Amino acid sequence: MESFYKKVRLVFVPYLVLLVISLAAYSFFNWRFYLLHPSDHIQEAVMLVILPIGLAIVAVLTWLRPRLRLLTVPSPKTSPQFTLNILSIMAVAIPIILFQYLLLSATGDLRKVHAPSDIAKAGYAKYYSVEEFADLKKYAYIRFATTSANKGRTLIHHQYFAMPLIDKSTFANNYFSEDTSLTFMKLFIEGNFPPVWACMEYTFRIKKKENTREKEDEFIENCKKDFYQKGFSNIVYMDRLGDNGLQREYRKTIVKEDRHQELIILGAQFTPFEKRYDRELKVAIIGTLVSMASLLLVFVIFKWDEERLQAFENKNRIW
Repeated sequence: MESFYKKVRLVFVPYLVLLVISLAAYSFFNWRFYLLHPSDHIQEAVMLVILPIGLAIVAVLTWLRPRLRLLTVPSPKTSPQFTLNILSIMAVAIPIILFQYLLLSATGDLRKVHAPSDIAKAGYAKYYSVEEFADLKKYAYIRFATTSANKGRTLIHHQYFAMPLIDKSTFANNYFSEDTSLTFMKLFIEGNFPPVWACMEYTFRIKKKENTREKEDEFIENCKKDFYQKGFSNIVYMDRLGDNGLQREYRKTIVKEDRHQELIILGAQFTPFEKRYDRELKVAIIGTLVSMASLLLVFVIFKWDEERLQAFENKNRIW
């Protein structure tokens, strides 16, 4: 028990201090310089994932590594210090990443506009509530895609829908024809390609060894049926998507060719605005607690390196 308390005092508590300082410092940096004024030229993954991992690597190898070198485990096949460094980096990076996604959802006010044309005039906002827009779900672009998970054993089917957000007055002036292709050809020719789009996604998971073709066709038909029945009629608010994977998938659905078209892509949300970050909050808290508990368990399993421990207690350099 004395050894456990010593590990907590000499190794785990410094880890907690490092985690709190790194989390607070990077969260403030990300909030101040990116989340308040997002740029479409910076991928979200860089700010939310890559930079936190880089910070965790620097922080652990610079400040926590001397404490980690106090621990070891007999293992002829692996390097105990390399294992400890990797696990500690993960235990710092994961909470920082999870809290950045929480900040991403929690930051930003809901801007209420009367019509879609007011979105560009009102300036940037993270969330929008549009009072009136034309119901153009029959003109929506549709795209089907499949990805895999679990080393290819699970297939994830995606059905993307993208509908142009047009003022009701524009629709009332018979701007659109019955033929969707002719409609958008007219938009291309006139250079008035709709700049604002409302998008939504359906997903379905299936094991690869099952009857995937039949399930796939059923999924596609059910998605189309549900979309054409409901569309965006029950929408509560819209989330302006940054440069992330989902936004790029929606853009592929909208822009068929290699066009450098500036688009405002809004993800449709059907839950109350006040609950927009409930899931991210739970994931951030649980993920942080699991990371800390897992690293503490690793510290308990590892043994003291008596020579380095004695040198450390005598305040000698142990690098």
